[in-house]
Amino acid sequence: MKKAIFEPIQLGPINVKNRIEVAPACPFLAGHDASVTREFYEYTMSLAASGAGIVTIGVSSVDPHGAAGGRTLSLDSPLYMPDLADLAEGIHRFGAAASIELVHSKYMLSRPADVVNDTSTAEVEHIIEQFADAALLAYRAGFDMVMIHGGHGNVPSMFFSKKYNHRTDRFGGSFDRRCQFGIELLRTIREKTGGRIAVEYRISAEEVLPGMTTLAETLEYAKRIEQYIDIIHISRGLLGEDSLLPIINAPVYLPKAMNLPFAKRFKQELHIPVSVVGSFDLDIAEKAVADGDVDMVSMIRTILADTKCVEKARRGEDEDIRPCIRCNTCISRTHAEFKTVRCAVNPIIGRETLFDTKRRAEVTKKVVIVGGGPAGLEAARVLSRRGHTVVMFEKSDVLGGNFRRACAADLKQELRRYLDWSIKTAVNSGNVTIKTGTPATAELVSAQNPDAVIIACGAVPIIPEFTATGTDKVLWVGDAEEDSSALGE
Repeated sequence: MKKAIFEPIQLGPINVKNRIEVAPACPFLAGHDASVTREFYEYTMSLAASGAGIVTIGVSSVDPHGAAGGRTLSLDSPLYMPDLADLAEGIHRFGAAASIELVHSKYMLSRPADVVNDTSTAEVEHIIEQFADAALLAYRAGFDMVMIHGGHGNVPSMFFSKKYNHRTDRFGGSFDRRCQFGIELLRTIREKTGGRIAVEYRISAEEVLPGMTTLAETLEYAKRIEQYIDIIHISRGLLGEDSLLPIINAPVYLPKAMNLPFAKRFKQELHIPVSVVGSFDLDIAEKAVADGDVDMVSMIRTILADTKCVEKARRGEDEDIRPCIRCNTCISRTHAEFKTVRCAVNPIIGRETLFDTKRRAEVTKKVVIVGGGPAGLEAARVLSRRGHTVVMFEKSDVLGGNFRRACAADLKQELRRYLDWSIKTAVNSGNVTIKTGTPATAELVSAQNPDAVIIACGAVPIIPEFTATGTDKVLWVGDAEEDSSALGE
């Protein structure tokens, strides 16, 4: 039973019920006018239902330029007050603290050197006021906390960058002056909100590439700003550098919790709570908090995969948590393609308004499922949960379909975890009968007298014929993954 992550924590003016934060990520579900759509609201409520102590809404712009066509939220006008208030109130219904990530979208995707060096002193001061005004609007709307995104190459880190910042006014040049933008930004937020809203600062511990900000420099900067913030949130990397994206959103072939050693350094040298993000599950989070390495853990992909995961862990139902496979379907669709969020293992994410899987069916039916791969197993779980009776036919002796081959490589153990979970939860679902080693013939299906039949047979690989050499030396990759001995000498 996990204990450490379920201890409350005080962050400035607010008390948080546990040590897990829903990390900010943009789902691209807002309206094109930066309004909160029903889709955005229901998606956010699904995150709040996770049981996390803080729910942070991602990529919300402090300026009026970001809303145009981006389907992201904006805090540049009081006109958005009703929408923001509805979100904060909804999050509070689940006992979570409501937080919102502030960015300056006009500049966040611009060339850092242009932003830093071609912006007048008056314009820089205006940017600072925009952040502070947005924080005040968030407070008035009912939010408990704001997160200033000062990492991943966003505006605050642009001004701190020794590579880009060559200004000659008080905002640039020496190390002290490069710290000034962040100091004034945070101080102005404190002054404008009267310290009534908690402030979280997300930072890249290092920017990894040669000539960019180092861990030692970031630590010194953090010491300069810690008096103005209530918690610091440790990540790494730069969004504008494609080579560093796997560090920000580590895929399955990289280790989990890679930022934890860096966060430990901040915990050792600062006097405020420290949070960390980056490929955490709840087991790793528990150990990190219990060991005193960090005070909180922030995560998003784990919660997208199972929007009840924190609450399940609190109840000791860890085996029921649907594992994230770190395939990055979510982040690839949103950050790379500007599409609405989706999850490879949770088909409801981003489509909460389209499907009601919680309510039991008024009329129960008998359903035959043909195929015991991931799709068939998901269908069996949902049908069972809604009260239907299920009979599944799988022609092979084991469940999992072609996904078994995808799990075969040693580095794919997280996929194997999902497959094991998928099989176990389907087998243990009520009213589900599974017949392995039984091809679904018309006679067998008809004998069940079903009300509906779901075809979940998967696909057959296309293996081209290599006429020059014949096919005796051609091996399908799926067979090689499943049985390495097939490769021969």
